[in-house]
Amino acid sequence: MEQLAIYCRKSQENKDRDSSSIEEQELQGKKLAKELGLEPVLFIEQTSSGKLDLKDRPIMIDMLQKISVKGSSIKAVFAYDTSRLYRNDETKGQFLTIIKRKNIELYFKAGRYDWNDPHAKLLHNILSATDEFFVDLTSMKIKDTLRSKAKNGKVNGAVLPYGYAKDENNYLKIDKEESKIIIKIFDDFIDGKTSTQIRNWLIDNKIPTRYNKIGGTNKIIHKERNETRVYKKSDSVWTNGTILQYLRNPIYKGQRRWGEEFFDAPIIIDPIKWEKANKSYINRNKGSLRGKSTEHKYLLTPLLQCGCGQSLNGRSNKLENYYGCAGKRYKEKRCNSKYMPIRVLDAIITHLVYGKLYDTVKESFSGSNSQKREELQSRINNLESELQKIETNQIRIEDLLADGIYTKDKYLRQTKRLDDKTNDIKIKKSNIEESLKSLKGDTNILEEIDELTNLAHSQIDYPFEDTHPDLMKNLANTIFKGYLALNLPFEEKQKTIRKYIKNILVKWIPESKIYEIVISYRLPIDDEIYLMDSLTLHLVDAQKRKIQWVNQARYNKHRDVAIEKAQKKLQKYVL
Repeated sequence: MEQLAIYCRKSQENKDRDSSSIEEQELQGKKLAKELGLEPVLFIEQTSSGKLDLKDRPIMIDMLQKISVKGSSIKAVFAYDTSRLYRNDETKGQFLTIIKRKNIELYFKAGRYDWNDPHAKLLHNILSATDEFFVDLTSMKIKDTLRSKAKNGKVNGAVLPYGYAKDENNYLKIDKEESKIIIKIFDDFIDGKTSTQIRNWLIDNKIPTRYNKIGGTNKIIHKERNETRVYKKSDSVWTNGTILQYLRNPIYKGQRRWGEEFFDAPIIIDPIKWEKANKSYINRNKGSLRGKSTEHKYLLTPLLQCGCGQSLNGRSNKLENYYGCAGKRYKEKRCNSKYMPIRVLDAIITHLVYGKLYDTVKESFSGSNSQKREELQSRINNLESELQKIETNQIRIEDLLADGIYTKDKYLRQTKRLDDKTNDIKIKKSNIEESLKSLKGDTNILEEIDELTNLAHSQIDYPFEDTHPDLMKNLANTIFKGYLALNLPFEEKQKTIRKYIKNILVKWIPESKIYEIVISYRLPIDDEIYLMDSLTLHLVDAQKRKIQWVNQARYNKHRDVAIEKAQKKLQKYVL
């Protein structure tokens, strides 16, 4: 049945001490409800001031929240007079905006509120220009409801943590089968097994993930490549990250996290065992449960994609750094791609961007060098300030250890965290200092490349000038500028490459032992396709069948036979 909200308030203001009682206000409201054929719903604020802001009037907020919900039964509001509702222009505007938006009629003892009153229309139009308060009000109601459910042990409709289900009354309960898997995961960590070993066991034994059971699709947006992928949830597999999330989740020891609060939950893992499993992992991984971002070390990481669809990530071993497919960590994906040395792929992309798009690149760095120097120096100063704070924190945790406030395990963990942060900042600082050194006086390093290229042109007598003007000169121009750009500061190269390139697809063709490299630009340029042999000696433009880059470091070390064999592979390969 449709309802009339009856708002009653006994004011704190002295002049209102003798005004109508709550009972009288309620009586008048119920009389109107009967006349309108609506069910009366009471909202009684025993003692408060009409001058208060809306946020300080909980009963009015409750009434407005009930009005705001979708499909609300409240169709009208009654108050004895305007002073019952508001003595504050801001509160008046917020109140009128909400009920007008929901097409709610407003009644007083004197009669229906006239929405055509010029003053009322002006105030409403001004405040209804923004929906912020309405959104906040609805959000507040939703958050309060969800928090209340969590506190009472109920499910909130989101995906349940693995190991839990809900009963017929929507209360959180332990899932008997899934909880066995959670217990095994914690036992395995305590026994010293790695997340990869645990993951492989789950896959080998065909244990379904939470998404396998839910079904539907999952959308992943890659902002750097401006790409959206849709996956079937039924195809999802166990990952190391998922298993580590379970290890860290305190719900399994009975503490359900809700924002900054913790509420009781059914216990799957004894709290002592939970702590033991976490410490076991921490000790094996030098005090850290979190992965470390190394994006600033790798020039192309966000742009690279393997032929199998996975990302190519920067990695390192004792011999060299390389880009490797993320899918190679998972045996069921069976990605057969080869690792690509970082120095090779970085050199290729730098050569192509600065050689072929040099004028465009140079324009992006035009402007005041003095302003750039100030900006870089400011960034260096900020990083030095961060290093000083870390030094202060290191002294503080040593004092906490000496005073017995920190255990040795906690001290080692904090020390490891600060050491990692220090190394990260030092690398960033070094990269910025490199960029700062490249700005000498008022001469940018890109201008130096121009000068060196022009000097080379002046020393060379190019053939075919009569029949094909500038043909060889333009080719040499591209080669010189691409080669010289290899010495640019890391940050400058990174900024440019990420600005102009959208995606770099590296596909390994095992039957031909050839790499296909497809470069997609953020410019109105068609995708470019290049071919490279397995020895990473040559890069060939697939359309023009011309060599674009040569790996001089390796080229001089190989016998002519190996070089000829690599060249023949490229010549025979057909896209």
